[in-house]
Amino acid sequence: MWFTGKLRFDQRGAGSIIGAVFIFLILFSGYMFYALQVNVENEYNETLQDMQQLDLKRNRENIEFITVRFDDGKLNITVRNIGSYQAHLIWLGIFDGTVTPSAQEYYEIDFYVNPAETVTNVGNDAIPSFEGQERTIQLVTGLGNTFSCSYPLRKEEAEYDFVDSEGGPPAIGSHSFFEAMQSGPDGVSDTLSESSSIQWISPTGYEDPGNQWSSETNAYDDDTSTRAASNVPGGNTWSSYLVLTHSGITSNMIRYYIGRQDTSISRVEIDIYDSTWTNVYSGPGTWDAWANVSFAETSVTSMRFRFLNTRPAAPQRRMAYVYEADFLPSIPNYALDLEVQWTGVDYDETYEWLSIYCGTMGSEDIYVDVWNGTDWVTVLTDLESGWNSVDVSPYLVSSTFKIRFRDTIRAGDAVQDSWEIDATFLHVWS
Repeated sequence: MWFTGKLRFDQRGAGSIIGAVFIFLILFSGYMFYALQVNVENEYNETLQDMQQLDLKRNRENIEFITVRFDDGKLNITVRNIGSYQAHLIWLGIFDGTVTPSAQEYYEIDFYVNPAETVTNVGNDAIPSFEGQERTIQLVTGLGNTFSCSYPLRKEEAEYDFVDSEGGPPAIGSHSFFEAMQSGPDGVSDTLSESSSIQWISPTGYEDPGNQWSSETNAYDDDTSTRAASNVPGGNTWSSYLVLTHSGITSNMIRYYIGRQDTSISRVEIDIYDSTWTNVYSGPGTWDAWANVSFAETSVTSMRFRFLNTRPAAPQRRMAYVYEADFLPSIPNYALDLEVQWTGVDYDETYEWLSIYCGTMGSEDIYVDVWNGTDWVTVLTDLESGWNSVDVSPYLVSSTFKIRFRDTIRAGDAVQDSWEIDATFLHVWS
């Protein structure tokens, strides 16, 4: 009996274990099924997000053709990325629709084009020349987008307005071949070169130690119809000094344009500063006309004026005026200031950009200014080799548009620089 009871106890224990294992397997299977389902859903969502991201990138790609030409028998395509995502160009297709069936050839390429970047020499050395014949050009990106144009590239496809003519005076410097700006970029450049000239240089600041002058900046605004003024007391009294300043200029001459209320202002004294004040003129003066004053060459940073009122009574004040005064450098001064212009411009489009393609550039920076109708506005402060583009829509408001190329060293430039401009055009589109 005891033996039989023990067997029954073991059987009950084994049955409990088997039941627990069975329940565990059911729970584990349910968990694994749930985990698998969650994993599948996560992978689906990740795949969906990747596809959406890919579609977003694909929609942001936008390539436009600027030029399609042959250089020495080699196809050279220039494109610009007007999208907001980097484009990777991987295939170049050439289609000849003049034969039946149409001839289609694809060539492998590898060019990356960043947003707003322009890339030249897009092509493949294995492409046979079809210069002068009609073709359809197709570019394929790594994201699967295709962009096409016809060859020859039609003007209505290009929407580029190359510069029309050289601008008006004053012209400082020279063009080597202006017509080179009117096409390309093609490796043919117009070299802009500084010219050497001795130019009068206006002061850039003033000091009024006696606080007796008014409108001081009129003495160096390049306008002889405006003036700085001082009301000088009578009684053989000198006015206080009007000091006109500039950074150091190696010079041996200044010029002045002064005036007076009447002949009671009978004398003028002019000094220059070259670490100490030195008188360079004292006398009756030249009135209401330009006059030059020479002196031994030195580094000048300032000039100053004072005037004598010879009326006998102290209250008898009389006015003295300084209309203009300039320094003259005594060493060659190389400078550049060349204008170019467009006429008949399409000026009411949504997007209006100035693009300049440059070759080898001089060591001195070169500015580009645009004329807004009343004044020059600097839009590019350092042209670099390759593409330089800027939005000019605030200034392109009429069918005539004018820009100028200008050097940055305005005084004492003893080194002649030059800059290569390959192409200059307006790109306007909506």
